[in-house]
Amino acid sequence: MQISQAITSDLYLEEILKLIVMVTAKVTGVEICSLWLIDDSGKSKKIRLKATQAIDQDYVKDRTLEMNEGVVGYVATHNRPLLVKDVLVEPRFKEKEMAKKLNLVSMVGVPLQVKDSEVIGVLNCFTAVPHDFSETEVNMISTVTNQGKVRFMFYHGGLNASVFLDFLERLVRDANGRKIYVIIDNLRVHHAKMVREWVSRRSDLIALFYLPSYSPDLNPDEYLNNDLKNGIAKRSDGRMKGRLRKNAIAQMRRIQKQPSRVRNYFDAEPIRYAR
Repeated sequence: MQISQAITSDLYLEEILKLIVMVTAKVTGVEICSLWLIDDSGKSKKIRLKATQAIDQDYVKDRTLEMNEGVVGYVATHNRPLLVKDVLVEPRFKEKEMAKKLNLVSMVGVPLQVKDSEVIGVLNCFTAVPHDFSETEVNMISTVTNQGKVRFMFYHGGLNASVFLDFLERLVRDANGRKIYVIIDNLRVHHAKMVREWVSRRSDLIALFYLPSYSPDLNPDEYLNNDLKNGIAKRSDGRMKGRLRKNAIAQMRRIQKQPSRVRNYFDAEPIRYAR
């Protein structure tokens, strides 16, 4: 109610954003909540801290990141949430000294989107004790082909090398001896030693091609992800607790049965190279 009143009032933008983070922190019970917005007014896009309910000067100082920096940059460029159990061991988290001083431990970063799925910013929440954030997103790994085929697998917890290899093994089995070429992004898990060794031993069956860093627009699978999100969003119970996973599976199966729909992804200019 407070947020709705602020948005429809004459409050300045900074006050509205600060109210959003204050209410979010209060409702979720987190230590610090911060809101970052993408600034495209310069030659290159940057992402800036615009609001936080924190009062410590180490946190509220003017902070600006490049789009390829830190957890915030990752969430913004990949358009996907990131759950971090311990920020001190997370390689993407850049401000470890600040985290030590403020006793920040776990965090979740969530992309902020407008209706056309464009990311406009990131909302971060931190806790002062180890915390497993409840996942409101379903974890899925998937791939699409320019022939309209879709393969997907849901999993629990974070994506690690074992989960990734499980999915690759399924792709190889489905190919029935034909060599497959998989285009993937630069997640650390995709470069894991056990992944490289596994692929090397099966070079006659599979090859991995890595996209440039921070280029989700070049990843055909991102078009499937957006199609999935839009389909779930149209349902009245799309994100209802206990229904999200079932709705996601149902939507993926609908997409899977429409190869022409998937082939149309490759009409987009950034991924025509994969046709």
